[in-house]
Amino acid sequence: MKRPFLLGSLVSLSLVALFTFVFPNEGLSKDKGRQFTKIKIGYVNFEKAFNEYYKTKEGNAILAKEKSAKEDEGRKLVDQVNKMRKEAELLSQESKKEKEESIRIKIRELKEFTEISRQSLVKKRNEMWKDIFEEIRQVVKKKAEKEDYTVIFDDKALLYKMDGLDLTDEIIRDLNKEDKKG
Repeated sequence: MKRPFLLGSLVSLSLVALFTFVFPNEGLSKDKGRQFTKIKIGYVNFEKAFNEYYKTKEGNAILAKEKSAKEDEGRKLVDQVNKMRKEAELLSQESKKEKEESIRIKIRELKEFTEISRQSLVKKRNEMWKDIFEEIRQVVKKKAEKEDYTVIFDDKALLYKMDGLDLTDEIIRDLNKEDKKG
């Protein structure tokens, strides 16, 4: 989750520099018609919006349930390996070698299962997060267009911020409008 915030921070810092040096006239800029217009700036705590969005909470609950099911399945494989090891202790040398080969195969299955499960959960989480990030961006974009914001920053990129410019709670409210539970 750090990469999008780092990239957003770099973009936001670039925009701050742009507005500082290109539009230094105390928040005024010239538009194409040579008229002065106010620059309207806001910021959003993207991480907070993400974490408080009902779809994030629902998705995390689904992922936690799937992870738990995979862990249970993995524990069953571990129990099978342990049982096979105990059985091998009671066998003759020749039978023991055959059982050890079965144990190695079962351990390989366990490792493959663990890796495939991990990859599957990571892929599912990344797809979910990508969709949620885009939904949040769209809500921010709609707010910016509707209320004539010149720019809305991620608050992680700001060294100083006035509380009056914080749009986070409004964005969270807009995101959670369709939540049937809330």
